[in-house]
Amino acid sequence: MKILKQFESKRNCVYLMLDEQKQRLYVEKHFAEDVAYRFEKDVYIRIGASEIRPLIPEMVAFFDDSRICRYTYIEGTTVLEYLEQCEIQSNQEAATIVLHQLFEWLVAFYRACDAVTNKSGGSMSLTDLNLRNFVYASDGRVFGIDFEEMSQENRMLSMIRLIAMYRQCAPIDSFFKRAVVEAFLTKSTREKLAEIGKMDLTVKLFNEIYNAEVARIQHRRENR
Repeated sequence: MKILKQFESKRNCVYLMLDEQKQRLYVEKHFAEDVAYRFEKDVYIRIGASEIRPLIPEMVAFFDDSRICRYTYIEGTTVLEYLEQCEIQSNQEAATIVLHQLFEWLVAFYRACDAVTNKSGGSMSLTDLNLRNFVYASDGRVFGIDFEEMSQENRMLSMIRLIAMYRQCAPIDSFFKRAVVEAFLTKSTREKLAEIGKMDLTVKLFNEIYNAEVARIQHRRENR
């Protein structure tokens, strides 16, 4: 195996690897913490056999002694980078479509989680979401790639958190971003969010949750 590049990661060491014999690319993730390694490995093993499997990379190997997981490489760019390009090109339609793809990905992921744990409407939610943790593949699909942290939390917050993160990316809360989010938050989308959250999602409640997520993002940035 030959290291071609190192990906940006705050906690772990993540590399693009070339298998020179097979001429295949892989991603290798070297985990800093054993708990995170075992949790993500477990998610990949269980979800990998479910209906969402085509929307996550295949885990081709794992090494417990060294806390390493190896995945197939998905050719593409991060969703954050794709959204940035959409803004540069003033392509609101493409950016809105990707937000819808993220939402549908989350819905499918949670459905698969419930299926493999024999639960219905469970409360385990992805809590460490980041737009860099999703890949916009060259074939137009969206893949999730990071599952280190899940905890009990209302799943509706997942999507609202991603919206807040998106609007807080530079240029912060630009006219383009506000327009994209407004186009995304149709009546149908709000109803689906409310269904996931099992509550009446009024505009007032949405704004309260959104503002709380923005405050959390700003607090994390100030304390880096």
